[in-house]
Amino acid sequence: MASMSVVPTFGLRDQSENTTGVDRLPDEMNDMKIRMTRKWKQQLLMVMEQRQTISYMAERVVGHGSFGVVFQAKCLETGETVAIKKVLQDKRYKNRELQTMHILDHPNVVSLKHCFFSTTEKSELYLNLVLEYVPETVHRVIKHYNKMGQRMPLIYVKLYFYQVNPHTHQLKLCDFGSAKVLVKGEPNISYICSRYYRAPELIFGATEYTTAIDIWSAGCVLAELLLGQPLFPGESGVDQLVEIIKVLGTPTREEIKCMNPNYTEFKFPQIKAHPWHKIFHKCMPPEAVDLVSRLLQYSPNLRSTALEALIHPFFNELRDPNTRLPNGRFLPPLFNFKTHEPPSTPPESSNLSEPPTPAPESVNLSLTPSPEPASPPDDGSDNNSGLFDVRKFGAVGDGITDDTDAFKMAWETACQVNSAVILVPYGFKFMIQSTIFTGPCQGGLHFQVDGTLAPPDGPDSWPQKNSKRQWLVFYRINEMSLVGGGAVDGRGRNGGIFHANPTRFDNCKNVHIISIHITAPALSPNTDGIHIENTNNVEIYDSVISNGDDCISIGSGCYDVDIRNVTCGPSHGISIGSLGNHNSRACVSNITVRDSVIKVSDNGVRIKTWQGGSGAVSGITFSNIHMDNVRNPIIIDQFYCLTKDCTNQTSAVFVSDILYENIKGTYNIRSPPMHFACSDSVPCTNLTLSDVELLPAQGDLVLDPFCWNAYGELQTLTIPPVSCLIEGAPGPCCIMRWITVDLPDSTAK
Repeated sequence: MASMSVVPTFGLRDQSENTTGVDRLPDEMNDMKIRMTRKWKQQLLMVMEQRQTISYMAERVVGHGSFGVVFQAKCLETGETVAIKKVLQDKRYKNRELQTMHILDHPNVVSLKHCFFSTTEKSELYLNLVLEYVPETVHRVIKHYNKMGQRMPLIYVKLYFYQVNPHTHQLKLCDFGSAKVLVKGEPNISYICSRYYRAPELIFGATEYTTAIDIWSAGCVLAELLLGQPLFPGESGVDQLVEIIKVLGTPTREEIKCMNPNYTEFKFPQIKAHPWHKIFHKCMPPEAVDLVSRLLQYSPNLRSTALEALIHPFFNELRDPNTRLPNGRFLPPLFNFKTHEPPSTPPESSNLSEPPTPAPESVNLSLTPSPEPASPPDDGSDNNSGLFDVRKFGAVGDGITDDTDAFKMAWETACQVNSAVILVPYGFKFMIQSTIFTGPCQGGLHFQVDGTLAPPDGPDSWPQKNSKRQWLVFYRINEMSLVGGGAVDGRGRNGGIFHANPTRFDNCKNVHIISIHITAPALSPNTDGIHIENTNNVEIYDSVISNGDDCISIGSGCYDVDIRNVTCGPSHGISIGSLGNHNSRACVSNITVRDSVIKVSDNGVRIKTWQGGSGAVSGITFSNIHMDNVRNPIIIDQFYCLTKDCTNQTSAVFVSDILYENIKGTYNIRSPPMHFACSDSVPCTNLTLSDVELLPAQGDLVLDPFCWNAYGELQTLTIPPVSCLIEGAPGPCCIMRWITVDLPDSTAK
């Protein structure tokens, strides 16, 4: 929250200066060049300096806008993940981002690693900034809690602003594309800043303003974190002012003069200010409401400064060395200030009452966390706080002791508490037998895995009553999150072959799986990392899975599933199915797999169904997926069979409305890169391919895609070319055959 004289202007035109944003670039930029191969255009970037060559492979697009595009990329020399911001150098607009990034060397600002220019065939000049990659955004965190019908915990509100590391909860500011250093007396443009966060003096057309406009924006962000939605959601510039007046009331003549002395029109309806305590929930701490009110003042000089906000009582909890996050971890470094910040005493302000904290000279601004203790904190199992540390229920976590009973007790206790957190603490390895965690539970259950979960031995040694096919099963749960930076390790105590699915969700809804690491031996059969069945409204984000079968398998009865930023492999890929076994009916719809990487796997994205089944798979999207040496990157198999003597049958699960877009990478040349094997009697329909580029991992041999009874279209040319898809739709006889097969027995009679 340190105050900086840098104001984001969001890429809008600055007519006060005629120079372009590249006029004053550093001299070292002149020695940098960019080279792109035609085969991997816009994917392989090679930055050649005088002493070394650095290569980046773009993996996926993580953001775009009027400024250009941001890629997630990997440095081929070091394996480091970075963000590359590619910005068009338009002479009509002022871009000072490179200069600004050189100035802002700060632990709470994304770091600039490299920079270079590139050009296009149209001679367009682009500036490429290689930045520290931060995978999470506060917007997504707010959305997550809103989906669960919860408010963000206040401890997170105090920590979060703009963009944040999901594991450390450390603030990282980014996007200084149109920032500028304010110079007193120099006019600026007023049409800047995203509308919801735009200070009122900007709406009144002020061109001489201060960093108080950033304080207003910070107040809007804080209010949004507390409310779960924007405080001033204006639909236009004028409507934005209306939304502000609804809360703050009509500004007085004096307040308008403070915002813009040149503004002469004062015709506004007289509206009284809305009491702040009525805007927020009645349980909102008064110090939170007070801080918002101090940041959102009409008069810029009456708003709190950044330092005054820092010493506000709202943040007292962060100054307490005993404060823990909901997962039991210590807070991230919060007081590692640079030498020039903060000043020894805050500036005088007659409008800010003295906060009930020690005098500024004695405020603990250099606090650093002490080492994490081996034993849990005293309040780790305080049931009144909703935090349930499994060690308080007898779990040992030494990698030897069977902790199954302790986990069962922790689950049964937490299940009865609304918004409970079950903590698997960092630094411990807990051995658990095959276990079914059963609901229903109170809403908002949070299973925080920071340590390691492992089975004591293989399923053959488990008690007879335990399932041999499933390890950790969550059954009949509504509103649950499985989150953490720990690991679900299927290798067990002795590291042998494993024969059970590590995690399974059955008959659940509103499930959120975030930042989980799941492993099982590559040769272990039937070890789907995450299997979901009869489960809907599922989010699987930012996770790493390697195992002996599917990373993620989606069974019958699942819909509204979003899988994003998953690294899968070695494995059998991400699968829908198998479906329709034993002539059963199966229905799966509205599944999205996006922004993910599948590497060194037998399959990439797969839909597999047995012959003889019925039902439908529809509304499936596979988007922005990178394949790395995958045997079958894209596959539909309606002849799935585990033996060699399966009998052909006339019925099948109907597969339709499948989109494959921006799927690129390499495949193992043992199999065709695209394989659409659809039923003789129930063809696949409405398959769509767009921007699919799959090249052999070794050599120049290119295998042709395979199609059988597959109907669809190519929105763009593919690599390798696909010429086997049947255009249009199947004839009436085929459609009628599917309808007849799919009718329930009572209707068919």
